[in-house]
Amino acid sequence: MAEPSIPEPGENSDPVADFKALLQQFRIIGGNPPFRVLAHLFRELNRTEAHSTIHQKVTGKTVPDWPFVETFVQACVRHAGTGEAPDLQRWRDLHTRMLAAIARQGSSLPAGAGDPYRGLEAFAEQDAVWFHGRSGAVEQVLAALNNPLAAVLVLGPSGAGKSSLVHAGVLPAVGAGGLPGSDRWRRVSARPRQDPPAELDQAGLPGADVSLLEAVAQRLTGQAAGDRLLLVIDQFEELLTPLTDPERERVRRQILGQLCDVVGAAGVTLMLVMRDDFYPQLAAQAPDLIARVPQVNLPASLGVEQLQDIITGPAVTAGLTWDAGLPEQIVTSWASRPTAGNVNARLRMSKKGVEDLHGHRSRALAQYRADAVDVPERVIVGSVTIVTRSTPGMSAR
Repeated sequence: MAEPSIPEPGENSDPVADFKALLQQFRIIGGNPPFRVLAHLFRELNRTEAHSTIHQKVTGKTVPDWPFVETFVQACVRHAGTGEAPDLQRWRDLHTRMLAAIARQGSSLPAGAGDPYRGLEAFAEQDAVWFHGRSGAVEQVLAALNNPLAAVLVLGPSGAGKSSLVHAGVLPAVGAGGLPGSDRWRRVSARPRQDPPAELDQAGLPGADVSLLEAVAQRLTGQAAGDRLLLVIDQFEELLTPLTDPERERVRRQILGQLCDVVGAAGVTLMLVMRDDFYPQLAAQAPDLIARVPQVNLPASLGVEQLQDIITGPAVTAGLTWDAGLPEQIVTSWASRPTAGNVNARLRMSKKGVEDLHGHRSRALAQYRADAVDVPERVIVGSVTIVTRSTPGMSAR
């Protein structure tokens, strides 16, 4: 099924209007189904939306959230009856860029954009608009990927925010063309868990249990010249852990061995994300990977400027304000500089705060106590809960 053409945004363009124009084009390409028919297709896809609501989200002034866009695209493809799978990655990239453009203009973001503060939850691609303070690390990973072998091993301690950095920082940057031609790359991201082939299959790369290279080649079949596949193995340390089932252990070893063949192969870029304390296991099980793949080591702690950006950035994006000097006071109250994951774990927005935010009620983030370090666990800053003392194991990925 054809995709709508994407015009270059003008200097004073309206990102919401531009995005909705693409939705309307795609509806026409899909056979121009009436909104009542779309409502029926939505129900088939396990999402209930009144036809009037769909009409408003496609043509009105409200900002459509990602779950709506995903279902809308699937519904249009289903109506077209081509049997093709929709290019949801492309639509996710377009939606992410729309949210980023809205944030740059200082306009209100939709409730579907998520909560500004993720707490213990890792950031995903759809949370890119809230991801702050790691631009330097994102650029470092992109620079490492831009090498003849097109591969990188991202290392860091537990709690350094590796998964969030990759999914909310690096992948959106790749989708936005952060590397030459990368806006055309296909992206597959998976965790090995207990069944690596099944996880890769679910992520969009079937056949890895037979041959990883053939699976990559099959995934690129029919793609335009210059397209690549970016394969991300997150929490790569799981692939270094022996499995008790003999057949699964055989496949685990096979995939681990084939990853070295993927390095430098035509049409594929490889990113491995791993806890640095598993480095000895990697050296023992796959020394060729260590010898061939460039490495990016994320620090165990962050600088003051990065900490302040992580604290203030989401609030500023959400249209909230901080009292002058307040972020510096919060950073000072943390005696030791925590990791990125630990910082995010300390910042959580209350349900009431999220409701106020998306109800467009302006809330100033003040009320921080000067003796915050003496508070047992947490203080309230407006609608944001800030943990002043970390507890064992408290960090976001």
